[in-house]
Amino acid sequence: MGKLVILDPGNEGAATPFLRGILTRSLRNSGIDFEAAYALASKIKEALEDQESLTTTELRTAVIEQLAAASFSSEIIEQYSDPSPIRGTIMVSDKKRDTITPFSLHQHTRCMHASGLSSRSATLITTELFQQLHSQNITEIDSNALGRLTCTILRTNVGEQAVHRYLTWTHFSHSGKPIHILIGGATGSGKSTIATEIAHRFGIVRTQSTDMLREVMRVMIPEALLPTLHTSSFNAWQVQPRARDLVGTAPTSDEIISGYLIQAKEVSVSSNAIIQRASRENVSLVLEGIHNHPARMREVTQYSDGLVVPLMLAIIKRNDLRKRLTGRGADAQNRGAKRYLKNFDTLWKLQNFLLDEADQQNIPIIHNGRQEETIKQVMLAINDALTPKFSITEETLFPA
Repeated sequence: MGKLVILDPGNEGAATPFLRGILTRSLRNSGIDFEAAYALASKIKEALEDQESLTTTELRTAVIEQLAAASFSSEIIEQYSDPSPIRGTIMVSDKKRDTITPFSLHQHTRCMHASGLSSRSATLITTELFQQLHSQNITEIDSNALGRLTCTILRTNVGEQAVHRYLTWTHFSHSGKPIHILIGGATGSGKSTIATEIAHRFGIVRTQSTDMLREVMRVMIPEALLPTLHTSSFNAWQVQPRARDLVGTAPTSDEIISGYLIQAKEVSVSSNAIIQRASRENVSLVLEGIHNHPARMREVTQYSDGLVVPLMLAIIKRNDLRKRLTGRGADAQNRGAKRYLKNFDTLWKLQNFLLDEADQQNIPIIHNGRQEETIKQVMLAINDALTPKFSITEETLFPA
């Protein structure tokens, strides 16, 4: 069976493949958050998989039926039904920058995410703002007026704290400075998953894993020269000279920590270079990995021109961490759950060390339980880090 193609009468009847990503973007432009849009696009793709071709009109009708079945608001259905640029475009003028740009639902929702709102709340605030503008037949609005209206809607629906966070984030955004988010945590704490989500919600395109940096270094540096680099962080103690006398015995916490610190220092050569380059190029970055040792994350602030936000993820309960490691192996067999579980006590001791170090460095420790709640707590921690330098009043940031 061939892939479903879409026939576009407005383009000489040309056939193009059905692309879930394109449909997701159209749904996002109608005011639906990314997760819901992607899920709906996937459901529609599955429902239409037995058909060979559809016209653009037939596809739009199928999508509208799914929107109605999923109980989306009439405003969202109307916006999807009639995406005319003339009807949907609201221009935002910025006198300071001497620019006029279209209002973006996606960018405004992202700003709400960065202000510490959940995905659902962010979408609701942006949707209400968009609806208010359309109900008043506004086709052009000053950026300051848009900011004040956003504050009003936030204040009414969420509260004054949300307004403060929005003002802080917007003030930082106007500064033009990059943000460098460093996420540490032991094996199994969910660093890569959370880092990917945070990068998406902030619109950060440059992300890096210290594990990948270590892999590159392994190719370039022979094992005989740096044996610590060629083992896992929780087993780095085994290649230390004294380890030969420990065969068959469990390592002490000091031995585990010593091996880890040596490897973290070796990998820091690459991670520091990544951060320094991002700083020179004035671009934001998310760097995650177990090698983000708390003391070294604090040192980064000494040479970075951007705002550096160190964070530490944790799984506080032993049984929860064990379950995550078991699931990790099931999701990706090459990651070896058996190996992690065999070294579980070592992993637990290493996490305790990292959390204690983070606590001493006053680095926020975030328990990674439910993903959406974890992301929200990370967003709030980042906003808290911005507050000392970028806290500002509504009247100052958005003068009438």
